[in-house]
Amino acid sequence: DDSGYLFKAFRLFHLLLLYHDPQLALHMQDNDFPPELYSLSWFLTLYSRSLPMSQVLRLWDMLIAIDDPAFTFFIGLCLLRKLRLPILSSDTDSLPEILTNLSFHGEEDIDFIVTDAIALYKLTPRCFIRYLRLCCVSTFELTPNPQYTIKSNNNDNNNALTDIHDRNMAIQSARLTVTLTPQELISSLLPIVSNIDLQDSISVDKSLEYSIQQFVLIDIRSIDTNDSSGSGIIPRAITIDPEFLDHPDVLDKWIQHFDSTRGCNICLIDLPPSQASNVSLWRRLILGEGDGYSNKSNLVSYGHSIKSLTNSTNQGLRDLDSKFLKEEEHAMNEDLLRPSVKLAKALQRSNFPNVCILDGGYPALIQQLIALRGDTEPLVINHNNELFEKFLISTGREIYSINNIAKKLNKTKVNNNNNISNISNIKKIKDMNEIEKYEIAYMTAKKLGHETIATILLDKLLTSKQKK
Repeated sequence: DDSGYLFKAFRLFHLLLLYHDPQLALHMQDNDFPPELYSLSWFLTLYSRSLPMSQVLRLWDMLIAIDDPAFTFFIGLCLLRKLRLPILSSDTDSLPEILTNLSFHGEEDIDFIVTDAIALYKLTPRCFIRYLRLCCVSTFELTPNPQYTIKSNNNDNNNALTDIHDRNMAIQSARLTVTLTPQELISSLLPIVSNIDLQDSISVDKSLEYSIQQFVLIDIRSIDTNDSSGSGIIPRAITIDPEFLDHPDVLDKWIQHFDSTRGCNICLIDLPPSQASNVSLWRRLILGEGDGYSNKSNLVSYGHSIKSLTNSTNQGLRDLDSKFLKEEEHAMNEDLLRPSVKLAKALQRSNFPNVCILDGGYPALIQQLIALRGDTEPLVINHNNELFEKFLISTGREIYSINNIAKKLNKTKVNNNNNISNISNIKKIKDMNEIEKYEIAYMTAKKLGHETIATILLDKLLTSKQKK
């Protein structure tokens, strides 16, 4: 059903506008004017509804020459930016009149907008452009460069590939901001790493040839957590404690000092919330199965999240028949808890463009570094795989564990102390004895500052050791 792709196209267009011009995107969102109210004809008629045939042919000739279906989104983006000042000075009552008259005015105007669109296209993460393209062509196999097309002689494999990419696109459409894949971030930091995820998005049109973007990294993880979990640090990243996000006055001052980076590409890296659900706080602490947060109270319920996004026009309409509705709901709930999303929203409210979050957060970065390079350095230093694996498992983040990558690859990489020496030695909670459980629970309680429960756990740990 193509209508499902259309719903997702509206959401992705909002995220694209939010990425390049957050002030304009938030102004239209605050005035309850989502993309489906003004961009429907753009996507259905390729901007031909109100243009004379000569201008339609000129625009379409350019789109054919550029040879990337995703580029149509950037035409709409630049059309909006052309009337940026009138839109920002308007209110809910006057916005419809301004946007109704939004169109091209002559062939020179088309040339100007296409030139502006090319510039923004080059500045957009390749992974996000792939999602835009997928909305247009409904298949991942159609890429600008045929030599990078993913094909298989097995139709079932082709369908499985399409489902995977459809799923990722659906999840991105449900998120609150643009995400950057770990592969693309690593390629920007270490350009010598070959990455087909970047190559398959390079257009055959040399004017759109992609130059690798550089990112200002912001690490939103507690320093105490980094030390106790063995996760390591990112030397080139700016560090901000997630607790600052709960103090608006402190955060505002930090953003003021951060103003010199306005206009740079910014990637926010955090520790995603625990995936454990409906487990009591102290049971998770005592058994080492949680991170101190009660998902039952913090996570938005399935029905509420879907209803709120369906009925709220500033978020846009949702495709309630989506094949990946549960995955979209999970992504929305996760974003409500992620520190990176909270900081991204604060930066965007302060009119910082080009803000994205790392898909999967810090654990995904570690996964990809080891999978691609067999090592975390020099991007991440002081990383202890065994301790970090235990931390992920004990805090309900097992989904991000290296175990998952090892199972997929059916092998273990062995290089040095920063690599995985023996994944089979990393136990799950159910395989741990009583002393090991209390040790992890005690470490978790100390990390979270729960001194009372930490004291109780320490007593239990000592008692267990004495019995043994």
